[in-house]
Amino acid sequence: MRKEKVFLVQKLIDDFGGLTSMHQKTGVPIGTIQYWQRMGKIPEWRIKFIEEICQQFGLDLQKYENQEEKAQKGAEYRNS
Repeated sequence: MRKEKVFLVQKLIDDFGGLTSMHQKTGVPIGTIQYWQRMGKIPEWRIKFIEEICQQFGLDLQKYENQEEKAQKGAEYRNS
């Protein structure tokens, strides 16, 4: 089963300087970034790449993990 991490994608986009800037810095198509924005998720197979790009620009991808979502998943695990 694939685990998806939920990110504060809008905040990440803002810190990159907007959609166009994030596209230019990552090479990821704007439509793809907009999809992440709508879904609030970055696909698992893209996370390592985005993490590396973030580091180049002084951003820490873990900072953008949705802590509320993580807490909820932890509670679901404990209650199962």
